[in-house]
Amino acid sequence: MRTLQPSDFHDEALVKATEQIQAALDAIPKDSEGRQLSFLQTKVGTVLAWVRHDVEIPSDAVTEASSDEEIIKALGIIEPKAY
Repeated sequence: MRTLQPSDFHDEALVKATEQIQAALDAIPKDSEGRQLSFLQTKVGTVLAWVRHDVEIPSDAVTEASSDEEIIKALGIIEPKAY
């Protein structure tokens, strides 16, 4: 793994977080179905998902244009309970 140097936009806290995130990603086994591990940045947050980039997107697929509710349902996000 490369060593990161702190800078004005990537301070020591972010260097440490980046190293921890990279270690966590490196620990994920490769997918046996040829999919790629990808960060999905959505309106409701960021998630990791196995994706294929070599398929046509179906017309009824959930996309960035979908409602928050559709995205939440498709990604299986469970809203935290309010206390």
